[in-house]
Amino acid sequence: MVVRLLTDFPEPVRIVWDRIRNDPKVREELGESLWYNPFWTGSVRDTEANVKLAVYGTGWRSGIGYGTLVRDPATQEWEVYLLRFLNGKRLKQHTMTETDDIKVLSRGSGASVN
Repeated sequence: MVVRLLTDFPEPVRIVWDRIRNDPKVREELGESLWYNPFWTGSVRDTEANVKLAVYGTGWRSGIGYGTLVRDPATQEWEVYLLRFLNGKRLKQHTMTETDDIKVLSRGSGASVN
C-alpha cells in the first residue's frame, strides 16, 4: 500500500507539480531546488480533481500548492481551473491562474469553486 501511495501520481498531480515548480514567483520564494512530499492529498475523479501538495525549497522553506482541475469532455484533457500557492512562513498567497474570481464548474449541480 505504501509503495502504491509513493508511486501513484495521477496526471492531475503531475500537472499541478509541473506548474508549481516552473512558476517564477514560487521559485523566488522557495529557491531553485524544489521538491514535494510524495504523500499528496486530495481526490481525482473522472471529471474533476483537487490536489494539495506540500512543497519544499532551499533551506527548508516551504509552502502548499492547491490545484483544482476539470477534464474537458470533448478532448478528455485535464485543464487547470484554479491553482494557488501559499508560502508557509510568510503567509503570502500567489494565484497562478489568470483570474481569481469565482467560477462555476460546468457539471450538473453548478457547484461554485473559489
